[in-house]
Parts: sequence; structure tokens; C-alpha cells
Amino acid sequence: MSATSKAFNDPDLDIEFDEKTINPAEEFMKDGIVFCKTCKEPRTIYSDFFKKYFRQPCRCQREAFKAAELKKAAGLGEKNWDVTFENTEIYSVEFEVVYKRLKKYCQVADIALDRGIGVYLYGDRGVGKSRLTACMVDALTKQFYSVLFTNFDNIALALKASFDKKTASSMSEKEIMDKLAGVDFLFIDDFGTEKVTKNGEDMWLQTKVYDIVNARYDNKKPIIFTSNYSLQELAVKRGIDAKTVDRIVETTATIKLEGQSYRRKIHDQQELPF
Repeated sequence: MSATSKAFNDPDLDIEFDEKTINPAEEFMKDGIVFCKTCKEPRTIYSDFFKKYFRQPCRCQREAFKAAELKKAAGLGEKNWDVTFENTEIYSVEFEVVYKRLKKYCQVADIALDRGIGVYLYGDRGVGKSRLTACMVDALTKQFYSVLFTNFDNIALALKASFDKKTASSMSEKEIMDKLAGVDFLFIDDFGTEKVTKNGEDMWLQTKVYDIVNARYDNKKPIIFTSNYSLQELAVKRGIDAKTVDRIVETTATIKLEGQSYRRKIHDQQELPF
């Protein structure tokens, strides 16, 4: 093929596609039209009105855009936006075991969703729990599941804002609770760090924690928790209501992540600009 390929070899058509504008790793040109190498759909389309070709997304690009929109809606945060199973370093045998199990969970996400099976991932601070759940968010949104990544402190702030008439909250309490109950996979990070009791008495958040967990239970929708505490410690040390813990036990696979600090390892590998 020459440096430029005239579309359909039409002498009246003054539009040419320079091969330099084509990504050879992803695209090829045939009869003047740019195609995707993966899905074989055209990435250019001819306009009779403008008498020229325009770019259009192929199926791969449409799916990538949809996955990116779902990931953005998940609320993962910029720090973990690019985290995937593929670019996560396996630094220990213990980490590898949990890594493989959570990756397998995402591979059978349809079964987990159908049965309402979640994960309770716990371990010491910094061992990589949030990193692994960020990998899961990436894997699930690439399969076009709706995901929400949050914690109960943020949920409490959003709910309290919905009560305040002076706050221009975009969502009502019902809308917030419906979203938490309806999303395909709900991720609750750092569970157990929030205060649910004061001087031995239940606080308002205690009820909301149960309401959310129970709503997901009723709808057979999974929750993926990360925590620094075992399920037993949630009740004994953190004051989480026993009925909430029972619901979590019933609907999750409990996985303990042990080993050295993943956070420290990543920190030590960073190249400083000074």
C-alpha cells in the first residue's frame, strides 16, 4: 500500500488517509477505510453531505468507553484509577494466593452476582487490601457491571447532607439508599473504622449500616468489604451489631490477607525527583 490510500480510488473524492495517522498495532486499511484489527469493524465512515470520511468508534472503542464510564461512576479515586490485576506486582506467596482467588471471583462474577456472594477481605494495614479491590473494580467494570466503591464515613456524610435543607444535595436519602441497594457490586472500604456506638449506646450510623447490608442481602447483591478487623473483632472491638455481622457472615467468603506491607514496598520503590 502506498503512503496514502485514496478511498475507493474515486477520482472525484479529494480525501486521502495518510497511513501515518493509523495506529498499526490496532488498525488496518482496506479500500480506503480504516478497520479495527480486533473486532474488524470500520473506524471511518463516509459522509455524502460533506464528501469526506470521518472517524467513528468501533465495537472495541465503544466497549472501552462504556467500561471507563462505569469505572468513573464507581468513585474509585484518581490514585487507583490505573490499577489492574495485570499491573499489580505479586510480592509474596500469601499475596499471590489472595490475588488469584479475587481474580477468579471476577472471572465468575456472573455466578457471584446471581447467588449474591460477596467477599470479606481483612488483614493488617498496608498489606494491599485496597489495591486488590481496586483491581476487582477494574475487572468488573470491564465486564460492564455497575460498581460503587465507598466507605461508611462517606455514606454517612452523604445521608446527613440529604437531611440538611441548607445543603444543595443532589440526592435524597431514598435515592442514596436505592443506589447502594441496587448497584451490581458494592465495595465498602475500611469497614470497622467508623464509630457506630458511643458510651455503649448505638448511634444513628449503626442502623444505617444494617439497613444497607440487609437491603443488599434481600436483593441478592454482593458486597466486597475490606477491613483491618476480623468479623469477630467487628462485634467485640468495634461495636458492630451482631445481626449485621451475621448477615455479612452469611453472604461473604471470608479471606485473610497476611504478609509484609505492600504499601511500604511500593513506597520504597518510588523514584523521588529530588
